[in-house]
Amino acid sequence: MNHTSRRLLHLIALTPLALALAATTADAASRNDLHQQDVAAMNAQFRAATSTTGTASNRSVRHAEFLGLDASSALQVLDTSKDRDGTNHYRYQQTYRGIPIWGEHVVVSEAADGSVKSLFGRSVNGLDRELTRLSASVSRTSASTTAKRAALGIRLAAMKIQNETNTQMIYVDDEDAAHLSYVVSFFADTAAGGTPTRPFVIVDANSGRVLKQWDGLATTNATGPGGNNKTG
Repeated sequence: MNHTSRRLLHLIALTPLALALAATTADAASRNDLHQQDVAAMNAQFRAATSTTGTASNRSVRHAEFLGLDASSALQVLDTSKDRDGTNHYRYQQTYRGIPIWGEHVVVSEAADGSVKSLFGRSVNGLDRELTRLSASVSRTSASTTAKRAALGIRLAAMKIQNETNTQMIYVDDEDAAHLSYVVSFFADTAAGGTPTRPFVIVDANSGRVLKQWDGLATTNATGPGGNNKTG
């Protein structure tokens, strides 16, 4: 075991959030509401945990350790901002073995002295128990085809499809089961226009099953020559 692994195990063992996670079910992933955590207690215990190892200079690593994320998880910076009082706000996407976790963002607000002032969002733990392998049986192309058929049905042949995205992600469903998945999104409309839709479809990367789908266009009743930000 290398120095980094020993350090991480030491910190996780002493992090209050990690201690709470140890009591969760052993057969499912767990989402953790960070807004409900006792930040003052977490700061105190994190200072104690790092008194001999020191704190990581990289903020995303330090915040991952502060939250007690497991060794396979990390935080990827999405956005940063700074208040006049010196408070820094970091918005993160959690990743698992380099793959982003769908829908779960973490916001850490840090004071000028490096202490955490507040937490927001949800983190996910326990994915090692759920995801024993991360190799997809379903190709990205096949997932795209499945998504279009699921979203458009018999309208597929008549629709013009643009701006397609297809991203491999970890999706944790309502039963706390984790899936290696493809998140497919695209804009579609008839050639004549007037029936726009922006479907989002999550396809299991191993079974090919549609796990979740919705239309990103809440309304399409725009009028006038300019349309709106939904119809373009």
